[in-house]
Amino acid sequence: MHARVRPCRAPPVTLPMLNEIVHSLSRLPGLHDTLDALGRGEHVALTGCGPSLLAALVRWYDREYDRPVLVIAPHAERADQLFLDLRTFFPEGVALFSPHTGDADELMPNLSVNLERMETLTGLLAGQTRIVVAPCLALLQDVPPPASFSTHILSIAEGQSMDLHDLLHVLTEQGYERSELVEFCGDFSARGGIVDVFPVTADEPVRIEFFGDEIVSIRSFEIHTQRSADEKLPSVRIPP
Repeated sequence: MHARVRPCRAPPVTLPMLNEIVHSLSRLPGLHDTLDALGRGEHVALTGCGPSLLAALVRWYDREYDRPVLVIAPHAERADQLFLDLRTFFPEGVALFSPHTGDADELMPNLSVNLERMETLTGLLAGQTRIVVAPCLALLQDVPPPASFSTHILSIAEGQSMDLHDLLHVLTEQGYERSELVEFCGDFSARGGIVDVFPVTADEPVRIEFFGDEIVSIRSFEIHTQRSADEKLPSVRIPP
């Protein structure tokens, strides 16, 4: 199936304007036909989309199809631009899936890519990521099956029973590094009945408090002051 969308040369749109565009798209019968075609497993092609209209179409398919949307770009530069466009309009639920470069002298960039890919996969499993932007090369590289990846994500909840030493062992096996103080992603520390850990996909580290073998508190904490937040977290997911 093939449809053509008239190119739009209007000035850059604001978020309310884009939401109105997305709502207007629902009145185009041709797009609903593409949903039916996708449901039958057919190939659908849309051409003539400018950046703003493309963002609106992606959002429309995300809303109407009720499944994660994968946006494939021809190369990394285009993927970066599409990602920025979509994040401008939809700050939540959009992720970038970059490729490994394979260059031996680019260890740190590849570490950054690993963390980004891990965050995207974790978000998909948790249902938090709705739109993924990826260049073609990233899709040609190995990705663990969802079932295999999910088994390596450690889920911890308040009230859960767990041996503290078993938790420390699992963190070590997952590749986390033990330190005196948690300051960087991938660090963890232990003192008494408290375990601090900085999940590689998190913005802040978390403090897990034990009473015997029961987890009685999970809170985020500030790196510089090491002070815990007042509000408890119901649970935390720690990917490898």
